[in-house]
Amino acid sequence: LDTNTFGSSHQSIIPNHSYSYPPQDVATYCNTATTKRRNEATMYDRVNQSDAGSDVHAGAMNRSRGERLTDKLVAFGWLLIAMLTARWTKFYAQIWSGDDINRGLLHLGVIGIGVVVSLALYLTVYLPRVKGLADSSAWSVYCPYVIPSMTATGIITTLILIRSFWDKWGFLSPLILGTQCMGCIMSLHFIPAF
Repeated sequence: LDTNTFGSSHQSIIPNHSYSYPPQDVATYCNTATTKRRNEATMYDRVNQSDAGSDVHAGAMNRSRGERLTDKLVAFGWLLIAMLTARWTKFYAQIWSGDDINRGLLHLGVIGIGVVVSLALYLTVYLPRVKGLADSSAWSVYCPYVIPSMTATGIITTLILIRSFWDKWGFLSPLILGTQCMGCIMSLHFIPAF
């Protein structure tokens, strides 16, 4: 095979166009890309790299008063909806003495809630206060199975609780239980940090 013949025939196949990308001057292209990245970077604030940023409550302290007030109002709204729903459905009376509720499944659901709350307290109180692991990124190394266990237990507990109340409220059971759950979670906004 003759390289001259191959080269000349190959050149005749490829059209001779002048492309605009990449530019002829590589240094100009790199400088333009660097300038573009710098302009995009100025749209964002720098992340605080000091040790104060690793504090558990540092994020809440850096927020504006309006943002904190909005969070409290949303939490209060969920708490109010949960209380009105509990009053309208007589939720707590049904738990204690309702005849249409599957008691065995309700007891399993309460045990599941206890497991999830115990694991959450382990992660949020025991590890930071006793073991000194304040950074949540250490959880995946120190106790890698806690989060998946909490997730699986929470999903199974939710399904069990929905089934235990299904005979009483039917299709409204997930909504009623969901508002009660959100009310309980949002009530934690009103507990002072320790």
